[in-house]
Amino acid sequence: MIRPLRAAALAALIAGPAGAQSPLDSIDGIDGAMGGPIGDAVEKLGEMAADQLLIRDFLGMELTDAEGKTVGTVRDFVAIPGGKLAGALVETSEGTRILVPWQLLSVESADGKAIRATQAAADLTGSQKLVDLASQLSD
Repeated sequence: MIRPLRAAALAALIAGPAGAQSPLDSIDGIDGAMGGPIGDAVEKLGEMAADQLLIRDFLGMELTDAEGKTVGTVRDFVAIPGGKLAGALVETSEGTRILVPWQLLSVESADGKAIRATQAAADLTGSQKLVDLASQLSD
């Protein structure tokens, strides 16, 4: 049997968010007020939901450098054990694939969604090490 509180939370999730509520606002209602790391994570995700940036939004998007020059097209992202993003697998206009380290990327959402590299396109596309890393991941 579903407890009344869980049934209400399930109904709220199915009905969708009301007003300016985030879809994650109703998660807290499932078992009452959550505390600890889970509650903190839910609260943080709820705050970020309005400005959400999903990985799939960046797949197929052009990666530009700090000056706005196109580096290539984002084809995939690489994560390492533990769930941290390591980099973006980018295909250049010449068809070469490079791996751009996450530390060199800036994710923005000011005028839509954009992803930029903090280095010049020539530095990224001319790096044999980045090409070699990308080929290891593509095999």
